Amino acid sequence: MRTAAFLLVALSAVAQDRSAMVRDYINAFNTGDTAMRMFFERYYAADTPVETRLERYRDLRQRFGKLELVQIVNPAIPTARIRIATGETGVFEFRLNKDQPPKLLGVLVQISSGTPQNEAAALSRIRALLDRVSFSGAVLIARGDQVVFESPKTGRYNVEGLDGLLARAVLARLWKAGRVQPANLTGKDPVQVIESASGRKFREFAAETILEPLGMIETGWDPASGQAYSTPRDLLKFGRAIQSNQMSLREVPPPTRIEPGAILSAPTAALQTAIGRYDFTLVLLARGATQPVTTLARDIEAILRSLN
Repeated sequence: MRTAAFLLVALSAVAQDRSAMVRDYINAFNTGDTAMRMFFERYYAADTPVETRLERYRDLRQRFGKLELVQIVNPAIPTARIRIATGETGVFEFRLNKDQPPKLLGVLVQISSGTPQNEAAALSRIRALLDRVSFSGAVLIARGDQVVFESPKTGRYNVEGLDGLLARAVLARLWKAGRVQPANLTGKDPVQVIESASGRKFREFAAETILEPLGMIETGWDPASGQAYSTPRDLLKFGRAIQSNQMSLREVPPPTRIEPGAILSAPTAALQTAIGRYDFTLVLLARGATQPVTTLARDIEAILRSLN
């Protein structure tokens, strides 16, 4: 009984500490640069320059105005419902690393003013577009973290360009650890650089540092062909991690920097985030090289951006 009681007290203390962090974030956000600098230095992992985080904060402050705490939904994660200046309410998820005590990796923000009034009509237009071009493959559309369109709902696909995308993500992590210099990568094979810097096989290291932390359990490499495969849901996880800066891949220098927008653009695969005011994510995966997705992705993006 003593052990159980001690555990409950410990868990309560953790929840209180993390709830205090959420409140400190809101107070600092509403106060200004100096307060936010102090917040970053206290709570954030030290792998990203404070000035970079301040630039991101200024952008959010301009968009959101002042914040008002509505409810701490889950103090253990922690997640909170916060009202912005326009009256809209958003979910702020504070992503933590595995250090003891944990440090912040980033804040995933999903602002919701309800379902767009014309969303159903827009999705019908997209469905008609897919029928008209006889698209054979997978399409997933998410508003924030909520999937609003998915066809089909199961299946793995060979993903053109995924090896290159994962290589950039791994190189960014190695750069942050001081083990590679992206400026010196020109003309070099990224996989060889990764294996030399890490002392590990590229695919093994990518699975450990990128796929496993994001829960991308349906992503890997075919043992016969060596082709990288994934699912729309797994690619959504990667896209949302970039959007929230969970992996802090947006602060590294080119050519390894990965930012929201057209994260993956290949003839048979597309992953695009931050579409329109409702923060849509689009995943398109074609079966085979006979159906290039570039034009289709652009047409779907135009429909989603039209929502108001």
